[in-house]
Amino acid sequence: MTPAGRLLTTNAGNAEMAAATYTAGTWLGVVRANTVVLLGPGTPPALVQSLWELLADAPEVHEVLHAVTSSFGVSLAQIPSFGIVDFRDGLRVFLRGDLDLAVELPAGPVELNGRDVTTWTERRLDTPGWYRLAVAGDTQPGPGLPLGEGVVLLESLTVALSGARAEDVASEPDRDREVSADTVMGVLDDDAHYAAEAPEPGPENEARPDVALEPDVA
Repeated sequence: MTPAGRLLTTNAGNAEMAAATYTAGTWLGVVRANTVVLLGPGTPPALVQSLWELLADAPEVHEVLHAVTSSFGVSLAQIPSFGIVDFRDGLRVFLRGDLDLAVELPAGPVELNGRDVTTWTERRLDTPGWYRLAVAGDTQPGPGLPLGEGVVLLESLTVALSGARAEDVASEPDRDREVSADTVMGVLDDDAHYAAEAPEPGPENEARPDVALEPDVA
């Protein structure tokens, strides 16, 4: 165990995994096969173990979403906070609760969060340069620690996707600059599992209230 990072299990030898750094905290981060799952304190260890094993097979992101949302045995409106970020052809994002995500795109930065939604915020973002997933709050961030794959207790995770080093992204002096925020309540799905498609963010778009739609659950 590494006291500073509270590393629970790791495999840093996967060359295909994007460069990542994290700051230690109290939320459980499961990082494997270019997928990140962030779960709140008190998450049952059995769920963490099952997700770790599931990610070993590089499943489709909606399999991961189903594994998380179906594990709590409550209605969709009552499930605890969680975050899922999957990077393949593009970035697929699912956020519920007090979580913030910043993504650098060719057109400029975008911020999303999982607050004030009935189920979760869902987005697909193309050609991201890097992203940072963080637990909202005013806590002073600790030092960034490198991470390949593993299960760690974290406060934030920064992942560089375009060749930049994650530690360089995390240390950018303007990382707190104003960004174009477009928080969208999500129920979009490319294979029609969900009912509607959220609009892409753009500099001309005005903020619109989220529409709370519940996805169909098989």
